[in-house]
Amino acid sequence: MYEGIVFRSPEAAAVDAFRGLSAPFRLRLVRLADGTFGVYRVAARSDRFDVEALTSLAATLSESTSAALAVFYDNGSGVRAATLFRGGTRSAEFAEDDEWWAPLDDDGEPRRDVPPVSATDLDAAEEYECVRDAIEVGLAALEVPIVVTRGTLKDAFCYETLPVLAEAG
Repeated sequence: MYEGIVFRSPEAAAVDAFRGLSAPFRLRLVRLADGTFGVYRVAARSDRFDVEALTSLAATLSESTSAALAVFYDNGSGVRAATLFRGGTRSAEFAEDDEWWAPLDDDGEPRRDVPPVSATDLDAAEEYECVRDAIEVGLAALEVPIVVTRGTLKDAFCYETLPVLAEAG
């Protein structure tokens, strides 16, 4: 389970933008890839998402960096959602309806011979695997480098595997 923000910026500007944030909880800034940064809330497993505060922070970051993506992930409840902000304004939301699902073959692997379908087009008689979730759709809309994936965010925001560039709160 994690919540965070992804944005693109030169490093010095990213650190300056981060230092300008004010939040009711502790935040950390990490480099996800060259020119791509993440801000995440330091939280315990029992802490609930603070969607309002985090989306407000993403809107603020997007004012100085042009765009920021607020992401929310909880594997326990199946939440995978993202909201894109440009210039301080919400420009897109990504949720279950934006995800792509591939039918599984007899070995339980996603079939490559048929195109994936949206959640609204799933056949109840088939088994599927999500091959592009809402967070990944949001990352593509933000145009982050291909090395920044949902897995990268999980490692950085949940398992805290990347060096911290700055901390606040």
